[in-house]
Amino acid sequence: GQQEEMKVDLTALFTKREPAMSPADCQDYREQWKENLETMSCFVMEGKNYTKLPAGEQGHFYTENCYIFLCTYWMFISDFNDDLLEQYVILQKKQSAGKKKEKTNEEGSEGEEEEEEEEEEEEEALVCRVYFWQGRDASKVCWPQYSLSSFRAKIREKIGSKMPVEDERCFQQQENMKFLSYFNGKFIIHKGKRPANNDPEPPHTRPRLYQVRQNGNILAQRCVEIGCSSLLLNSGFCYILKVPVEKEGEMCYILYVWIGSRSNEELMNASIEIGKEAFDDVDTVSVLYEGTNEPAYFWSAIGGRRPYENQADWMDVIRLFRCSNERGYFAVSEKCSDFCQDDLSDEDVMILDSGTDVFVWIGEESSDVERKLALKSAQLYQQHIQDLSGEARKLSIVRRGKENLKFIKLFHGWGPFRARTKNSS
Repeated sequence: GQQEEMKVDLTALFTKREPAMSPADCQDYREQWKENLETMSCFVMEGKNYTKLPAGEQGHFYTENCYIFLCTYWMFISDFNDDLLEQYVILQKKQSAGKKKEKTNEEGSEGEEEEEEEEEEEEEALVCRVYFWQGRDASKVCWPQYSLSSFRAKIREKIGSKMPVEDERCFQQQENMKFLSYFNGKFIIHKGKRPANNDPEPPHTRPRLYQVRQNGNILAQRCVEIGCSSLLLNSGFCYILKVPVEKEGEMCYILYVWIGSRSNEELMNASIEIGKEAFDDVDTVSVLYEGTNEPAYFWSAIGGRRPYENQADWMDVIRLFRCSNERGYFAVSEKCSDFCQDDLSDEDVMILDSGTDVFVWIGEESSDVERKLALKSAQLYQQHIQDLSGEARKLSIVRRGKENLKFIKLFHGWGPFRARTKNSS
């Protein structure tokens, strides 16, 4: 009957993995985007206030805060969306009305010929994109508050009188490549709340550990604070450890950059650069290469030396798929290689392939039909991989909130799930 005829689309599972973009291509994109960027000003939301971010703090984010970046950049008019185009046309009309007034004051018609010549090459114009960055642990009311704020109204009024303006809301670790490129690889996410401007940062009495990771290519590079434990180290990545020490009654920090023995050259160089340039409140920076007698102090700061993973070869093969019937039929789609914990959608079932395991992750709000079909799809996928490469993958089921360490380690900066609220976007 009807059941058999249900439409399914599993194409994504049988499509080859996107090849990674080369570091040289990434660098070209980064340069291009930065060249098109005219200005960038940054604000942090503190209660109902919007505080201008000190220059030294650009690229530092806290998970409990929201930030606003006003980016003006050049864009081809042919790439405008409807909203930008509409604003642009209105601004052009206002400007030409202004020009006409001037014209009637000084006679002469040579202006018209000049305008025609400009049409030749493809036209670019300045636009302002307002990125609203929301930390994982920030309050849900920040976005509606910003949307209704006089701050936003002022931006629209002031900048909007000169160029088209658009808002883009982005969530922690789901930023697009263009936005990431503005920070030149120094994109650092700290746990907790940003110390307010007027009170000095309380001295950290505890060490803080950060993992530097590139998801799929060098543009998707972030340095994210993780739990301070040697269990979370992996020879395939680099880490930054910031340790408080007391010196003549004063609190100061030493920074270790730990280079995993199997991390690639781009990651190694980038991590050393972050360690030396992005943390300006530290006393000394030491670069440690894994296995070359790290000081005892390093190990004791991360809870003593314990066994940790010695490779991350799965980074080259890992894939995340989403199984959903939101389109009215069951479909599997692939998430890009720059995925994070928040891409695990609670209304759906996800399939994660780590190269050795195929995990079927079950969201609490997913339907029975989605669960059954996702499991079936994962089995087909497992079979397909085996036929293709002769490799056997182990299939296991993972439930939201009960993920094991094997699964968690595949994500950058895994943390507890937020309490669920209906429609939590």
